[in-house]
Amino acid sequence: MRPIYTTKNIILGNISITDTLKFNLLAACAAFIHLCIGLIFLYLGIIPLSIYNFLVLIIYVFIYYLVKKKKFVLSYILAYFDVFMHSFISTILVGWDYGFLLYLIMLVPISLLIAYSTENFPRRTFYPVILSGLDMIIFICCSYYSDLLPAVYPSPGEKIISLVYSFNAFMVFFTIIIFSLLFTFEIRNAQIVLERRNQRLDIIASLDPLTGLLNRRSMEEHMNVSMKKAKEQGRIFSLVLCDLDDFKRINDTYGHDCGDQVLLKVSEIIRSHMREFDYVCRWGGEEILILLDCEKSIAKMIAERIRYGIATAFISFDDEDISFTMTFGISSYAHNKQLDQMIQEADEKMYVGKRNGKNKVIT
Repeated sequence: MRPIYTTKNIILGNISITDTLKFNLLAACAAFIHLCIGLIFLYLGIIPLSIYNFLVLIIYVFIYYLVKKKKFVLSYILAYFDVFMHSFISTILVGWDYGFLLYLIMLVPISLLIAYSTENFPRRTFYPVILSGLDMIIFICCSYYSDLLPAVYPSPGEKIISLVYSFNAFMVFFTIIIFSLLFTFEIRNAQIVLERRNQRLDIIASLDPLTGLLNRRSMEEHMNVSMKKAKEQGRIFSLVLCDLDDFKRINDTYGHDCGDQVLLKVSEIIRSHMREFDYVCRWGGEEILILLDCEKSIAKMIAERIRYGIATAFISFDDEDISFTMTFGISSYAHNKQLDQMIQEADEKMYVGKRNGKNKVIT
């Protein structure tokens, strides 16, 4: 089931903020502001501006349609010029003191946020910069005009003008805050998605692609950590090196696909015997290395269980049951022993088992 749009889901990265959501929210905010301003002008008896604001709502119905069709650039330009023209006309007709030019200031950050956060938005620097430049010119021109000429409509009184100004200021700040939060959430969402992708890539990079076991590089990192703990804290750990017996014969007789299935089955059995703090990797070819956080006697017991599980298992390939065995060599940490010495010791013991009948655990 698709997660619903909530602040928590967005912050946690469970759902992304779509371009459609952003543009619909922009259209809804602008339409609501126009509706309120239309009612304000109706109350003030300024009928032409009231009708203008109500008629503009049709534009936002059209913008909603454009957004459904993914025509974001056209929606962006229409919404921008609506706010642009409304601020200009309202200021010329009723005066500077109502605060309608504040919407021009609001357009600058929102136009940048929308352009830069919309996917495949063409010329995302050109549009905001050019339109913001027009904003600035109109703002300055309206300022000079208001100083030189009186408003077309008479003042309804300082108190009414102050209330309308406060409303406009509130809507400007509210809209900027909403879109700033959206942009912040979008950045956070992108960071979380990137972190998750990096984590998945790290996991993929640390695993053997066939068996799903750790690869050699990752195992070396875990062994280095165990060696450090052994030297600093006196922790004992063991290495178990195991190798499939007569694996070349299986590949030569049944093919490499069969050999891969054997490796997968063996990996599954070994994993089933691992504890939370143990590690297992494909060391190379048909060799598997196990890192156990325990002394040699316990390592031998675990290895025996694995050996028995493998010896009693089989795979079905081309209507034939194929069995297999593994031979194990174990070494444990001792004072001043190095990792390469431990691996060599486990390897030597494993080959002792190979020379003495195979399917054995040698300590």
